[in-house]
Amino acid sequence: MRFIDINREERYYCNHFFRLLCHELEKGGPDSGLRAVLEELDFAEYDDPKEISSAEVYTEVAIFRDVFAAELNKDSFLEILYDDVLPILMEQYKNRIRGPIRPAEVSAEVGKVHPNQYGEKVEQFGTPDDVLFYREFSALFNAKPDFLINWSGYSLWFEAKFWESFDSSQLQRTKNIAQLCSLNSVSKYFGHAEPRVILLGSSRRHKKAQQLEGIKFLSWEDCHRIAGRILPYGDQNYTTQAFNQMLVM
Repeated sequence: MRFIDINREERYYCNHFFRLLCHELEKGGPDSGLRAVLEELDFAEYDDPKEISSAEVYTEVAIFRDVFAAELNKDSFLEILYDDVLPILMEQYKNRIRGPIRPAEVSAEVGKVHPNQYGEKVEQFGTPDDVLFYREFSALFNAKPDFLINWSGYSLWFEAKFWESFDSSQLQRTKNIAQLCSLNSVSKYFGHAEPRVILLGSSRRHKKAQQLEGIKFLSWEDCHRIAGRILPYGDQNYTTQAFNQMLVM
């Protein structure tokens, strides 16, 4: 018995998926891992080697944490982000949120704190609308979707699960992040790329996730098959074997 026979750590398998995505990324040809994954997801533009080779692949993406850290005028950024976030949350909460105070008003009340603390601080003095809005606003600065691929005018946001089910609130937040990254507050990084949310899971364990409207699904079974086809040594490749062990567990 080996530890790999019982290892259920999701990040371990995500690391192997990252390896698969980066395989021959620079070439963008038929043995490119990213190209094979895009083909599996039925993206029509996947076969242009130049588009593949210029793609950006990220893991554990704390987008708003890092954009906020990079912004010179942080107050202005937060005001623009507020304007982007508000209509999304009003729709999500069916107009239960109306006219929450603006970030400048939060700062005037609690001083200069990181926006990931706004939710906690606003609970001490805000209205129910304020609290509901800033709970979600602050969460954006802590959220880390598992993968982001910037490619050919798309931003592809992945949430991955191995053993556990997909969490609806986490999925909604990822959808919000994807939508926000096509809007004004971060347009200089994303250029209004078309956002897509993709779930990476087991075709056997995650049947409901495969039926969600407007969301693409990639299975670990697909990844195992792709790895065996394009990685060196095929079925004997360490990544292929790891995916296989996951599937038989």
